[in-house]
Amino acid sequence: MATTQNFTVGNSWTRIASGRADGQVVKIEGAGQFNLAVTVGAKSIPPDIPPQTGHRVTGKTDLPLVAAQHLWASAATPTNLTVT
Repeated sequence: MATTQNFTVGNSWTRIASGRADGQVVKIEGAGQFNLAVTVGAKSIPPDIPPQTGHRVTGKTDLPLVAAQHLWASAATPTNLTVT
């Protein structure tokens, strides 16, 4: 069963989801424009790119994640995200 979590992201990377061994589709919905990046490996190591250079999203999107992948978000101004 999917769980829903709420995050407020700003001008630094915040990990909002991690993949599972059997894979999953993560649904992200934001109150404004935000940036996403995916890393592979340790969940404590944020992307090695500036926060505003990730994939830019406005509104909502779905992304597939598998094991060892971690989804990170940032925004130019504080933005609320709902992740399912």
